Amino acid sequence: MGTFSKWTEIESIFRLKEILSVGEVVATEKIHGTSMRIGCIEGVIRVGGRNEEFDFALSNPGTGMGFMGWLRGTSIPVKIKEVAAELEKDIIFYGEWHGVGIQKGIRYFAQEKGFRIFGLRINEDLQDWDKVAEFSAKIGVPTVPVLYRGAPNMEVFDRFRLVPSVVAKENGVDVSDNIVEGIVISAVPMQRIGQSWLIAKHKNPKFAERASEKKAPEPIGEGVMENGNYFVNEFWTAQRLEHVLTYLREKGIDIASPTAIGQAIRGMFDDVMKEGQPEWQALSEETQRIVGKIHPSRTKELLEFYWRESNLGDNKKEDL
Repeated sequence: MGTFSKWTEIESIFRLKEILSVGEVVATEKIHGTSMRIGCIEGVIRVGGRNEEFDFALSNPGTGMGFMGWLRGTSIPVKIKEVAAELEKDIIFYGEWHGVGIQKGIRYFAQEKGFRIFGLRINEDLQDWDKVAEFSAKIGVPTVPVLYRGAPNMEVFDRFRLVPSVVAKENGVDVSDNIVEGIVISAVPMQRIGQSWLIAKHKNPKFAERASEKKAPEPIGEGVMENGNYFVNEFWTAQRLEHVLTYLREKGIDIASPTAIGQAIRGMFDDVMKEGQPEWQALSEETQRIVGKIHPSRTKELLEFYWRESNLGDNKKEDL
């Protein structure tokens, strides 16, 4: 059986300076939702979230925060199968499931949910934006909006990561503070850099998962405890927790239950290791041990705040 590949990991533009040297880029709105993928691999329809794969035939309709129920009510799987047969290749569409009840902070619909495609893989190659748009039209699914296309320009990128959501406006939601989560910037034509692809994200600071992207970083201390606290404060943020909780919800986990605490702690650590591996490796072994001791309580504090703000359950503080 062929590979039902996950979407590629995307670096911050501050870590992927190479994208500023290409001739042309396309910048699209980064939707604040949850990532889904649908593909036809060796003639078989396969569906999944960012990390999990779902059983297309047997999964509960509520799987993926309702994505499976929605998808089964469309002709999208049939159309994807037809496109794959025509190409005689494997094909995977990547998109964002968004709307009411999925994420907080941006309102995309009055009451609904929707799906927008942001990426396409044919066999193992990610495709240029023009191909993304072409094949999305073939299966009848809209793409994320293009906000800019042209030469790389940080001033332009800084401006577009703070504009009102085009997706929301297209859905009739026009609220002044309904700002985009950020933008995704892709090279045209699509290019590799090592084993990765030239795709960068530039987030609205409101949705950044690192503390220093929201405000100027505090100076690093000189002692082991100070360095450990700095690392935890930098990476263990409310926005990262929301990202992790979305993943847990995709798996069908009740995030309002005390049993979710351990999974949230593990999920936060794993997510930090994906993004902050260089900084983690730069810490001394003693500082890493300090981080290991203090990050669980930080996750619990963030989870308690999330429960309280979301009105999830009663008396959660006692459970912690």
